[in-house]
Amino acid sequence: MIRWSDPAYWLLHFCSRWMLRVLYPGSEVRGLERAKMKGPMIVTGNHPNTLMDPLFVGIFMDERLHFLAHAGLFQNKLLAGFLGFAGVVPIARAQDRAAGLNVDNDASFSKVIELLSDGRCLFIAPEGESELELKLRPLKSGMARIALATESNQNWTLGLRILPATISYESPTTAFSRAYIQYAEPILVADWKDRYEANSSKAIKNLTLEVDKRMRGQLIDTRGKEEEKLLLTLSRALQNDDPQSVSNHHTRTQVMLSSLRQLPTDEWQHLQAKAASYASHLRKYKLIDLSLSGHPKRKPLLGTLLGFPIFLWGLINHILIIGLVLLAEKLTGIIPNYLATLRGLVGWLGVFVFYPLQSWLVGSTYGSILGWLYFLHLPVVGLIALAYWTTYLPAFASLHGTKVKVELQKDRTALLKETNKILRS
Repeated sequence: MIRWSDPAYWLLHFCSRWMLRVLYPGSEVRGLERAKMKGPMIVTGNHPNTLMDPLFVGIFMDERLHFLAHAGLFQNKLLAGFLGFAGVVPIARAQDRAAGLNVDNDASFSKVIELLSDGRCLFIAPEGESELELKLRPLKSGMARIALATESNQNWTLGLRILPATISYESPTTAFSRAYIQYAEPILVADWKDRYEANSSKAIKNLTLEVDKRMRGQLIDTRGKEEEKLLLTLSRALQNDDPQSVSNHHTRTQVMLSSLRQLPTDEWQHLQAKAASYASHLRKYKLIDLSLSGHPKRKPLLGTLLGFPIFLWGLINHILIIGLVLLAEKLTGIIPNYLATLRGLVGWLGVFVFYPLQSWLVGSTYGSILGWLYFLHLPVVGLIALAYWTTYLPAFASLHGTKVKVELQKDRTALLKETNKILRS
């Protein structure tokens, strides 16, 4: 079904795979063999980073994915046409209906059941909304209803599976950060036949809870903003001083969260106040924790200074694209969890518009050979400039010593001492 759009999907799949590899180097995948399974499948994913989430889940799969998305995305006719072409099926949530968006959910459910019955794969974000936070919101039951209804309609012989997937970002809106993608043990829907036929409502509820359990177990799942802020402050400082692979850092942070929850209330509150004060002073003086790290790899190197001219050249040659992105952010008033998506889409648009235009101007002025060489060098210096901005530029903050910085380093050292004590306990 919708097979005429498959070539466009695989082109997007190829481009997305390389884009995410470039923008999120050092990312890791666990359970990759599960992503390579064949046959009808519902892939469930957590949803902290809007369009990045289904892209990350989908690029490692050999089967084409279709998507279930909220009706709000279909308000724009141009975007709705593209989403329909891409195999996205709209579904109206309560807030969509309250906003006057009329979508026939029964027709949408019928469509996705038809897709799955045809042997296709479907991505669903069962939280129902995207929020930039370290937690998994309670899952909606629609995913389980679709799975059980589809398998039941095929007399329990379809072989439909639910594949719980999770994405954990170190810094979702920052280029050259890392992500950890995990595919949990799949659930064979046919195994729920007896429970569904005995009590369909209870089976739907329990299947939803089972998917929730498998996803939640893979995530860093905080219980509120205060706990999340404390955990982020401590884990980032520890990672900057003791760098680990993204999977090891993820596991260490899960252990840290568990250890923090075992602290007596007064000790937790004392640590939370110290961490909040440290984070507040970083924001006040426009510093980041990375610039205060004592790890040898975090110290300014000769390459930091030598690389500055290349960074400056790359910045100058991408100033139009940067301006376009900043303008889009200002005009849309975008919320943080949509930043990565907006920057990626507008940035790619800028590349397709300004790279040829700038290269044509250079070629017209200095000859076609220089024009082509200029075109080929643009992505290289652009990536170097982006990497320098996110990775090396903070080192300049440590090139000068100030009283404020000395005091912050003392606070940081005390926090890390308590953090390591908690991890050893």
